[in-house]
Amino acid sequence: MKTLHSSKVIHTDFIIFFFIFQLLRCFLLFFYFILFYLYFFFFAFFSVSHFLHICLYTYKYTFTYLYIHTYIYIYIHTYIYIYICLCIYLPSSNTIRTMFFDETYISDLKNMHPIFKFKEEYDKPIKLNSCSTFYDAIPSSNEEILYFNKTLTEEQISLLNEEEVYSMRNEKCLENFPNLKNGKKSPEQVINKISSEGDGKGQKGKAEEEGAQKGTAKKSENIYTILCTDVRDAVCTGIGGKREREEHKDKSEIDLNKVMDDIFFLCFHKNGCEYIIRKLKENDTEEKQIILNSLLIDARSLCPDVYGSYVAQSIYDLNDEKYKERFTDEFLKHTSFLALHTYGCRLIQKSLESLSDEYKCKIFKELQDDLIAYICHQNGNHVIQKCIEVLPSKNIDMIINIIEEYLPFLSSHAYGCRIVQRIYEIGNIQQIKRLNEKIIKKIHLIKNRYGNYVIQKCFEYSDDTARFIITDEIVNDIYKLSSHKYACNIIEKILLKKEYRYKKKIIKKIVNDISEGNENIINICKDCYGNFMMQKLLTTCRRKERNLIVKTIIENLDKLKDETYGKYILRAINNLET
Repeated sequence: MKTLHSSKVIHTDFIIFFFIFQLLRCFLLFFYFILFYLYFFFFAFFSVSHFLHICLYTYKYTFTYLYIHTYIYIYIHTYIYIYICLCIYLPSSNTIRTMFFDETYISDLKNMHPIFKFKEEYDKPIKLNSCSTFYDAIPSSNEEILYFNKTLTEEQISLLNEEEVYSMRNEKCLENFPNLKNGKKSPEQVINKISSEGDGKGQKGKAEEEGAQKGTAKKSENIYTILCTDVRDAVCTGIGGKREREEHKDKSEIDLNKVMDDIFFLCFHKNGCEYIIRKLKENDTEEKQIILNSLLIDARSLCPDVYGSYVAQSIYDLNDEKYKERFTDEFLKHTSFLALHTYGCRLIQKSLESLSDEYKCKIFKELQDDLIAYICHQNGNHVIQKCIEVLPSKNIDMIINIIEEYLPFLSSHAYGCRIVQRIYEIGNIQQIKRLNEKIIKKIHLIKNRYGNYVIQKCFEYSDDTARFIITDEIVNDIYKLSSHKYACNIIEKILLKKEYRYKKKIIKKIVNDISEGNENIINICKDCYGNFMMQKLLTTCRRKERNLIVKTIIENLDKLKDETYGKYILRAINNLET
């Protein structure tokens, strides 16, 4: 079925003709005004001339005047007549546009069926031969719908019990995706696996088989009501009532394979995934159990999908630990890919929060061989941060062992610095000491855009030995560091520390320089970063030291009052006095 796109097709002939027509009309309009003013000028000129000739009783120019006047009058009004004819008899621009459209598009538009609600979601998957971003997995469990070669409409989409839809699995599809033949798990295999692993009873008796058959029929009937009556409404409204079941009583026997395929297919749609998540939050119901079984058909293709990943994350909010572990096993060997994926990394973080220590270690084991690559990656570093937060202490030691050689580099890296900071926050005393052995030797990181945050964490979580080393390095070059964009942050951190023994050295250095007549403090007050540090210094030092600093600043008032940033420090002094 054809559809009329919003960008309507206009023939090239029409575009050229319409462009020429507009130019002609503008050209005539331009000449109309030019000739009108010429006519007015000549009319006024010859009228005055004719009046003078009459007054002087000379008539030899009279006939010349009449000839020119008549010629101009006819010439101008001929152009006006042509222009008016073009405006009246030629069609307008809107009319011309409709003349050159293909009439078949218009007729198709009138006779078009209402487009299926999910249609916009099918265009891209059809082009990509995939229902989602997938990795070493089948494109979709419901390839019959994806490879339908016509526009999907409500009449063509019933998802279940329609032979026309399910007969579309053609040889071309299977040739393009050979794993559809062998690689995909069948719903029966999934159910059998769950039954054997979950119950642990081995074979079932006849009574259990009969009960299972009845339960399956009942489940199928409920799911049929969800998916078959009206797909657009079912996703929002849920299970239908008794009336709908009676209307479709003749279709109550449904192929469970197709039901599970279609449930899995809904996970890749923005509205469908919301419905699935809502069902998973309910207490133990038949529909919930069928949905859980359906997700195991191809769990790994859910993980990197923009919508499927939300469904996968919601699984880790369940209380069923065995199911969560079984679901994790489905994508565990692809953890290295998912950790770098925009949506997959969120799933890995969610699983690390929810799973047992055993499975957390399994996930980390998949990452540890290329740990530096994940640390320096935009998405991967979030996964490693989560590993540091939730893994046992011995795993943090393994991380430090791996990154120890690269610690200075990682501390100055946009993403790597976050990992080092997280170890300072989470690690124990011994682990922090191991970091300090490398960080303290690279104190120049204080001037680095990212390294200064690592030095701040080092000062915050380390013992006195490391703190005094950092403070001594700052005091040795206090004036330059105070005016540095990044180094001033660590100075502020020290000044805001409650313990006076750390900031005492900085204050003592400045006070001694003032006593010796050194005016470097005035230069700091003029600086955009230094004056901010001085404001913090005035609010944290003791009264005696503050009075000396304020006195020095007041004595140099003339040097500061005209400076943009000097005014800020003067305002801060006034606030202190009040």
